[in-house]
Amino acid sequence: DPCPTREGIVLPKSGDEGDKKTYKIIIENNGEQPATITFGSNVGLSNKDLTFPVDKKEVEEYKLQINGLPYVEKSKTYDTASEEEKKGMFEIEHPDGSTSYRYIGSSPNNYVTFNGEDKGWRIIGVTNEENASGIKEWRIKLIRANRIGYYSWDNSNATTNGDGTSGNNNGNYGSNKWERPSELNKILNDESPTVGLYWNRQSGTCPYGQQGATTSCNFTSNGLTDTSHDQIENMRWYLGGTTWDTTRSTDGFYTSERGSETCKTKGNCTASRATTTNGNVGLPYPSDWGYTYAKGVADGCFNTPSNSSGCGKTNAGKGWMFSTSYSFWTLSPRSDYSSRVSIIASDGTVNSGTVYNNDVEIRPVVYLKSNIQLSGDGTVYNPYIIKN
Repeated sequence: DPCPTREGIVLPKSGDEGDKKTYKIIIENNGEQPATITFGSNVGLSNKDLTFPVDKKEVEEYKLQINGLPYVEKSKTYDTASEEEKKGMFEIEHPDGSTSYRYIGSSPNNYVTFNGEDKGWRIIGVTNEENASGIKEWRIKLIRANRIGYYSWDNSNATTNGDGTSGNNNGNYGSNKWERPSELNKILNDESPTVGLYWNRQSGTCPYGQQGATTSCNFTSNGLTDTSHDQIENMRWYLGGTTWDTTRSTDGFYTSERGSETCKTKGNCTASRATTTNGNVGLPYPSDWGYTYAKGVADGCFNTPSNSSGCGKTNAGKGWMFSTSYSFWTLSPRSDYSSRVSIIASDGTVNSGTVYNNDVEIRPVVYLKSNIQLSGDGTVYNPYIIKN
């Protein structure tokens, strides 16, 4: 039967009692604020109060959701959240007035099966950011749970930045211009001449060391599939630079990433930089790392993620993105050196790496299209899967 209208439904009389009908009503709140749902009935000549099946709860326990993923009330901190709530997303307010929803703490339920890789990816959260066409919508942001390899961020063998501009303070050892594109950008996305080895699930050579050196790499088993291509949104990625500062907060990184600082006259860094670029695959931002410690998880890592005395391995271990066994690249360039970018270091801090380093891991990041729906509960035993 169709769902009752706002005016309700009249049940015909059957003998001395009214007829019965059973409805299963699913209510979804697409707004950003909690909503109160009231059930009831109007008394007529002989109808009785609304009743519910005795073997069912009157209303099943519900969770606040954004894009189908559970999150906790805005007022909750990590300490005041229940153990179940700690597994979901927390609402984060950013310095620019925007909001995102993030998985924080050491063991949230954010595993997802994507690209045919069972629990091979984890959900950073849900963010409301622009795609390549400038359309702003809520999208699920994923990071691969493990590396696809150790490769250089860039090691172009050129005395300029590869586009005719000067300013590479490291001679011919690479540049932190992701939009150029960098050698790693070419691997992750469909860029010539490497024609997107990871994007196209191919094998070939990847940047590895100084002055254009390469190593063999094979993505035929873990590269992106055609199905994944259809699920990934082509996004606008932020390339605002930062100078090195051990007092910079997670919010400070977030602001810098979306800022206009590109390259200062310091360390021979004089070349122009773009502040945004478009692409299907990127890397995490330092702020993505920092927000895993928000809401009281580890104040030192949240407030000064670059400071080992404030963060370090002990506190960093309270966040799910950290591993003591490796460092991994981020997308954010240094603005005072044209051959350095921020890395998430194995010592538990946001640190700095020279772009030709070949001992830093690659953990791709993608945004799913806004219409993607997930099912499951996000545990390692029952990871989210993408509904068809």
